[in-house]
Amino acid sequence: MLLVMRRAWWDNIAEAENKPPPETPGNSPAGRALVAIGLGGLIAGACDLTYAVTFYAVRGGKPIRIPQVIASACLAWTLSRPVGPPHRLESRFTS
Repeated sequence: MLLVMRRAWWDNIAEAENKPPPETPGNSPAGRALVAIGLGGLIAGACDLTYAVTFYAVRGGKPIRIPQVIASACLAWTLSRPVGPPHRLESRFTS
């Protein structure tokens, strides 16, 4: 008769600890690089904004104007883009 022994639960845990973690987007080298680039960009942007606000405040300006100017420039850029064909082409095809 073949004697089959059951494994103890702690043997399963020991095997699971020895296995490498599954490959996920955040765990792959490319995913880690993207996270590092994004985090570095956020830190650099925060440092740049802090410097601009401090520099402007020392010169006697209102520091709130810096983020307002950045936001207005972003909004104006997205709103100023033409939706249809360029106006130069429109004038050539209409009489």
